Amino acid sequence: MLNNNNNINKHNTPKRKWINGTFVRGPLSMDEIRRFRNHGLGVFMLYLFIKWREGIQLYAKGKNKSYLPITDNGQWVRVSNNPVFFTHRQAKYRSIQKAQKLGLIECLKTGDKQSPLCRILEPRENDHNREFGKGFNDE
Repeated sequence: MLNNNNNINKHNTPKRKWINGTFVRGPLSMDEIRRFRNHGLGVFMLYLFIKWREGIQLYAKGKNKSYLPITDNGQWVRVSNNPVFFTHRQAKYRSIQKAQKLGLIECLKTGDKQSPLCRILEPRENDHNREFGKGFNDE
């Protein structure tokens, strides 16, 4: 019998802690999810994309951030053409326009051929009643 240490080490190595995939950093507000979900899949995917990029920017503090927007505020994210969230560039722009008209996000155009910087807006006072109906005691 040969005593081969390489075979022993292969079976005893711990599994990788890194999980491949695209994850959104939480916690996510259920009220925010409801606000965006009620306006279609494209607007909801835009919400998830912005939250995903916010998490990346938060994690990237102190690292090479050349791909991140020039603003210091972590709420502004560049909405790029990511195939996980948007199938076509036109779908992304339609979602952005719809969300802006509804007052869900705010966007800044930074350059001629650059994707816009966007951030999620806080809900207005009357948004809750308009979207979810009146309270239980109201008639």
